[in-house]
Amino acid sequence: GAHYDHVGYGLWGSTGGSAAKGKIHYGADDNGSGTTGLLELARQSARKASELNPNLAGPYATLGTIAVDYEWRWRDAENLFRRAMALNPNHPFVHARYSRLLSLEGRHDDAVREAKLADMLSPVSTVIAGALGQSLFYARRYGEALE
Repeated sequence: GAHYDHVGYGLWGSTGGSAAKGKIHYGADDNGSGTTGLLELARQSARKASELNPNLAGPYATLGTIAVDYEWRWRDAENLFRRAMALNPNHPFVHARYSRLLSLEGRHDDAVREAKLADMLSPVSTVIAGALGQSLFYARRYGEALE
């Protein structure tokens, strides 16, 4: 059962062995090259955006998200999120993504606080609501997570 959330280019490690070489793979049955390529494009785009306008919060939030979820560079991610929040303290995505980092580090009260702030800033966003539910779940505040 492959899932179709990314596309990869077959080489070593792809199902089908040498017959897979050079073939496009749709879904998880690949070597991850599609996902890796998209992450690199996102990283380069965010870096370029921050060079063009260093006062935008979004590029720093994107780099922070990549640092947390794909590179596991949590200290760097925290610095990037803090920079983004300093530039735009009312950016809900920044607070939501920062809450994920805080949850992963076991800083649950801080994570819930950040997620609640994100939810207050963007009360109709299902993505933000999901971030709040996730931070409450990780904090073992199950009753609140179900609300």
